[in-house]
Amino acid sequence: MAPLGHPEPVETVVDTALEEYPRLWAAGGTLNTIFPTDYAELVKMTNGTPSAVN
Repeated sequence: MAPLGHPEPVETVVDTALEEYPRLWAAGGTLNTIFPTDYAELVKMTNGTPSAVN
């Protein structure tokens, strides 16, 4: 599921393993809505909860 663009807030978990990558690519659900970001910004823009996902 795309992390952004929902009409209502959705609970979002951001895997803490992503923090080791300097650049992340997030998507809005289509090939034309991919954008670069970093871990801190992804957590901030999604209001996500950092958590280890196994």
